[in-house]
Amino acid sequence: MQEDYRQFVRGINPDLLFEGLEALIVQMKLVDETKEADDPDELLDVLSVVYRYMLSNKSKELVSFEAEKDALLHLIALFEFLPYSKVQMDIRVTNPGVTVPGTFLYLVQELVKVTIPSAILEQNIKLYDDGTHLILSCVKNDKVSEEFSLELPETLNHSYSHYTDHQISVEETDHTRSIFIPKIILNTD
Repeated sequence: MQEDYRQFVRGINPDLLFEGLEALIVQMKLVDETKEADDPDELLDVLSVVYRYMLSNKSKELVSFEAEKDALLHLIALFEFLPYSKVQMDIRVTNPGVTVPGTFLYLVQELVKVTIPSAILEQNIKLYDDGTHLILSCVKNDKVSEEFSLELPETLNHSYSHYTDHQISVEETDHTRSIFIPKIILNTD
């Protein structure tokens, strides 16, 4: 029962949902006041793609990296609608395999959540591979009030343990944070 609840919580990020809905309210008010606004329909479409992905895949053990990447790109687009959340994603991955659903969405949300927001500076997140891992990397610009935490990935590490001996790990320097996610390549034999 507790594992089912954790899976449910992993599938729905209430903070992101509320921020998305608040951005939608702002967009609708701007349209009503005939001020320049982004398209509220586009915001709603992006928000629905992200949540549809989360909800439709929460009970799956694995999904293709391409499906996760598509949802991740929609999440990045969603950040563009939120105030002071300018995020750019550079994805350079070869032979990515499959992944536990929601892994990259969760980790990118965590990276964005702890970063000092700026209307001017974009947060650049790189996603690349080193052969055995997919690596999320960014410059650290952490808020004073929030620390980067990897509590939920313990659940993810448990999920990954069924397919690999490697765990999700984090390496930090004074200036950068890198998250190593084990590659899962299924044999088709």
